[in-house]
Amino acid sequence: MNILTQIRDKAKFNLRKIILCETNDERIIKAVKKIVSERIAKIVLVGEREKILKNFLPQEIQELEIIASDEPSVINDFAIKYCQLKNNAVDLRAAKRILSDPLYLAAMALKKDRADGLVAGATRTTAEVLKSLISILGCKNSLSISGAFLMEIPNCALGENGVFIFADCGVIPDPSAKQLANIALASAELFKLLVNKKPKVAMLSFSTNGSATHKTLDKVLEATNIVRRISPDLDVDGEIQADAALIPEIAECKFPGNRVKGKANVLIFPDLNCGNITYKLIERLAKAKAIGPLLQNLNKPVSDLSRGCSVENIVDAVGITAVRAAEPATRLTPHAKDKK
Repeated sequence: MNILTQIRDKAKFNLRKIILCETNDERIIKAVKKIVSERIAKIVLVGEREKILKNFLPQEIQELEIIASDEPSVINDFAIKYCQLKNNAVDLRAAKRILSDPLYLAAMALKKDRADGLVAGATRTTAEVLKSLISILGCKNSLSISGAFLMEIPNCALGENGVFIFADCGVIPDPSAKQLANIALASAELFKLLVNKKPKVAMLSFSTNGSATHKTLDKVLEATNIVRRISPDLDVDGEIQADAALIPEIAECKFPGNRVKGKANVLIFPDLNCGNITYKLIERLAKAKAIGPLLQNLNKPVSDLSRGCSVENIVDAVGITAVRAAEPATRLTPHAKDKK
């Protein structure tokens, strides 16, 4: 049984409410039908009521909750709550205008505990999704949001039998050493939660254990040291090249005595160029499944979607978000006092 099937099955045992707000997209409609029929999660749809109703059978509608973005009473109720959230720095008219966007209305519904998680991004850019979430949900302990991908690579013995977490592949263009450390810690948490195996973290670069010198390597080294200070029991190596991170013989040759020993299953990229290019290449060339960005360090579990996502990608993102909502990860990431 592959990891994504296991995650869907896990979600079924502890149903959580997940919001979807791009209800005019055919992929979303098909994904909702599959989620409902397989009882992977309870679904809350945010959008125009009549348009939602015409896309589902009566028995399917019975399984759905609808937050109607075209009903004045709904918008008014959430707008009042939005004004309160903003300490009345925004007037009611402006709040209604903001919440007329289903993405913001969905974020507000999640903030007010109308659901346990949110999946969006099939038709919206990551920047648009993040803007709505940051303004409404906020981040844990003022940490930076990052975006991880659960990768499942077929016919691959590396990592955890082809299963990896890649990060950051979707959010921070050029993370600082502290941000890179936070990405690594959050990604290790996520791997342990979703895969139920011990995370082994590689802080990737073009150098292994001092084989080159460059200012970009200093950042990776500093981040590795921060991770080790905060979580001394976590297996993490850096700076390290991809081959040494993945192949035991190369690891021993290039980095004797390393902790990960060529068995990395959490790959942390030094910047967004590296991470985004790599995951997309592997997804297409190796026919891998890439689910994400799974947004990290928000106050609620949220998954972004690539605009090129498939129906199955959406179903898997909902399953992952439901599992994250049901079983909060053991905190490895630093509290505010640890960030300095």
